[in-house]
Amino acid sequence: MGKYKYVEVKDLINPKEPYKDEYIRIQQLVESGDLAPVKNSKFNGRVPPLYNRYRKPVTVKKMISEPNQMIGPNLSSSYYMKHPKQWNEDKDDVLKLQDWLNNRPQQLEPYPEYIRSAEIFGNEKTLSRKGEALCTRLKIDPESLVCYPAASEIKEFVVKDKGTILITENLAPYDQIRNHLAETNLVGVLYGQGWNVANVLTTFLHNHPDANYTYLYWGDLDPEGIRIYEALVQKHSEVEINPCTLLYQKQASEPASPIETNQKPLVSELFLNQMPDLLRLTIQNGFDNRNRWAQEIIKNPENLL
Repeated sequence: MGKYKYVEVKDLINPKEPYKDEYIRIQQLVESGDLAPVKNSKFNGRVPPLYNRYRKPVTVKKMISEPNQMIGPNLSSSYYMKHPKQWNEDKDDVLKLQDWLNNRPQQLEPYPEYIRSAEIFGNEKTLSRKGEALCTRLKIDPESLVCYPAASEIKEFVVKDKGTILITENLAPYDQIRNHLAETNLVGVLYGQGWNVANVLTTFLHNHPDANYTYLYWGDLDPEGIRIYEALVQKHSEVEINPCTLLYQKQASEPASPIETNQKPLVSELFLNQMPDLLRLTIQNGFDNRNRWAQEIIKNPENLL
């Protein structure tokens, strides 16, 4: 016998609709088997009459046994036991991932996500498309895959394997400095792609494991630009990354523009604490008045480097 729940007729009737229309709708649900009247609940006293209570079938999800049989004890099968359709879609990838986890070496070198994906699934895009979902469903720590999101595009121009590299938030300043790198004291410039900057640097470090660089960072002088820098520093504490004070001083000496309305106020003082006192005060006053300074306001940044 199936499971039911009881519902009051007043909860079935939409008060915004004519009662007779609701009567017809409920009768149609009874005829289709989606509702069953509780006849001892008596009528509701309206014309035409409806019973005061109805039984409504409760759909119970069927569990399947195949996931429990095929997924080993180190992974969780509970999600797929309750979602057979998803199991059919994910089964091949789950088994490939399980096989890789069971046979992987204890010590693994971190690789970009697309390389690890090809290694596990034979497809370089599987991890980016559904890796997070697979880990959640199988209750796997994503860190166990020992990979990192690769930047979609790495723009770098480096001429030596030792020295200082400038990471710039936006593309136009990257192009300007790249074209005039020989006029600076830098050995390279790296385009940070805004909020993707941490992934950009991760990929760069992976591709240059033996180089000896220090890093300067330069971005928009607004709360979001500063948060991008602070997120980068927190992600890559293994290397030295300092804000390029000379460029920020030049920015703050130029006319400011209004901050976009969707930018949240700055909370952390990690960035501001690295600024000279006068520059720090100028920046803070600008932010208090909802002002900002874009990178592009400096026409020839190479002259300060």
